[in-house]
Amino acid sequence: MVFEVGQIDWQSNAGLLLDRFAAALPPLPRLDINVFGSAPLQLFVERAFLSEDIDLFTTEDFSSPLDEFIRSRGWGKGQTDLYLQVCDPLAFDRVNRALSDFDPTLRAKLAAVRLPGARPA
Repeated sequence: MVFEVGQIDWQSNAGLLLDRFAAALPPLPRLDINVFGSAPLQLFVERAFLSEDIDLFTTEDFSSPLDEFIRSRGWGKGQTDLYLQVCDPLAFDRVNRALSDFDPTLRAKLAAVRLPGARPA
C-alpha cells in the first residue's frame, strides 16, 4: 500500500491536532518528525481508529525541545484528551542497528514490512 499526501484525512481528530501542531512549529530549525502508531491508521485508513495519543519522534538532538514545545502549547499527556507523545528516538535507532546485523535479504524484507509504502531502491 502506498500512502500519499492527498489521501490524508485532515478532518480526523489526529489530522486536526497535527495540522495545528505543524502550523505552530517555527520555520527553523527544520525538523524531521515521524508519526507512527495508530495515528497514521486514522489519517489514511479509518478516521474512527485512534488511541488517546499521537506518537511521534524526531532526532535525539531535538527530542527534549520538541517535548517542551508540545507541553508549552498544552498538547502533552495529561493536558488534553488527545495528546502528542514524543517517543525516544533511540528506540528506533536500536532497531535499525539490530537490523544491520541481519542477512541483507532478510533485512530488506523487514524494512519493507516496517515501512509501508516504501519503494525498493
